[in-house]
Amino acid sequence: MDMPLLEWLNTTTFPQESKFKDPSYAEKIYSAAVQRHLKNGTTTCCYYASIHLQGSEILVKEVEKRGQRGFIGKVMDFINLYFEKTKSSNIFNHLKKMKGLHGSKFSRLLY
Repeated sequence: MDMPLLEWLNTTTFPQESKFKDPSYAEKIYSAAVQRHLKNGTTTCCYYASIHLQGSEILVKEVEKRGQRGFIGKVMDFINLYFEKTKSSNIFNHLKKMKGLHGSKFSRLLY
């Protein structure tokens, strides 16, 4: 890596992260990731979901559907300008929505 971290994040990581706002993309990637982990014998996995609530919900559903035990957390990105624009409502809405999944019918999932 021949560039400063923030520059690399802005050119590589954040553009990839923004793709998870598209539910079809999130489903494709999360489904493949969960399947790959299970195929390789990983029955419990810690995932960091994206900043996009709908994409995170898709990850929760994929893990639950396939019976994997999962610890799913939200990426807390305080550098990304996109996040700065949405953080006040995004964090609280995301946590409120996802907290409803913790300890409910998803007994193998923790958020």
